[in-house]
Amino acid sequence: MSRQENKRVSYYGGLLVILIVYTLYNLAFRQVWFYETVPWFLRHAVKFAVILLVYFVGRWVFRRYPVAWLLSVWNLLYAVCTVIVLLLGVYDGVIGMGPSIRFLGDAVYEFLISPVAFVALKLVERRMR
Repeated sequence: MSRQENKRVSYYGGLLVILIVYTLYNLAFRQVWFYETVPWFLRHAVKFAVILLVYFVGRWVFRRYPVAWLLSVWNLLYAVCTVIVLLLGVYDGVIGMGPSIRFLGDAVYEFLISPVAFVALKLVERRMR
């Protein structure tokens, strides 16, 4: 298999893994029973584990690309967005927040676990070639 085919296979494999994780998370952990029966700490631990899983899949895929900025942008994007989510979580735990700020945290979290960032970075890389 050529290097180009290897990159393509790893990209589509990573995209498939992210889509499966995203779908399973939405089917299993976004249900009312999950929020009613599972303690808040465990819910947050599951969310953080999903963020880490998607991050490491993207890291594994973009590490195979010869352009160094792609992996750097992926790392920076996930670092900044994860810090935002963590800071909003701490703020919610200490002070409490209204629905608008909680909506912001949920939107950033949804962006982190969805394949949007993964596909967008690939499109930017393809355009920059």
